Amino acid sequence: MATTEVLILHSGGLRSLISLASALTQTDVSDIALLHLREGRVGGATRAARAKKQAEHYKVDHYIDLPLLQMHLSSKAAGEPQGTLIRPRMLMIAMSHALSLKAKRIIWPTQLNGDHTLVGRALEQAMLVEHISELEHEAAPRIATPLLELTDKQLIELGGQLNVPWELAWSCELHGEQPCGMCNSCVRRHKAFELAGIIDPALKSQPVH
Repeated sequence: MATTEVLILHSGGLRSLISLASALTQTDVSDIALLHLREGRVGGATRAARAKKQAEHYKVDHYIDLPLLQMHLSSKAAGEPQGTLIRPRMLMIAMSHALSLKAKRIIWPTQLNGDHTLVGRALEQAMLVEHISELEHEAAPRIATPLLELTDKQLIELGGQLNVPWELAWSCELHGEQPCGMCNSCVRRHKAFELAGIIDPALKSQPVH
């Protein structure tokens, strides 16, 4: 199996898009692998398609698409998948693949809009997965969370600085050709772009209530 430097957990959403663009400012594209885990959300097929388009746009050849079997999955206003130990499971799968690839770093694009309780929880989960891995592997990859403490406004501002192709990121909780504009994730995305003073090509023509 080919080796790589960086493995990015890649959902096909805004955070994945911005994390990939940011990583490419420091790492050669040939040293990046993307791991897309299908979590079972309603819009999963659309997210997978957008993740693939993002990989193609940035010419990332090493793309891994796997199912993540998960029951009782739901989505909350924060836009993060919720379910039985879903974050640790995602991180453990990413760690397993990173070890196989001999990657030095895993990028987890989670971002919790300044909620310090959730930020602390995410950091603890990342450290626990690192510790478990170190019990068997001395040189286990580090889990980086470069977006974790950003607000939604700061996230969009960073994407603007990186000139990311916004239309390739899917945020809607549903599926289809266009986002619904009314679910929690669409409303959150619309508000973030509004606060940042940037026009979102994916939602500018959608009614938001």
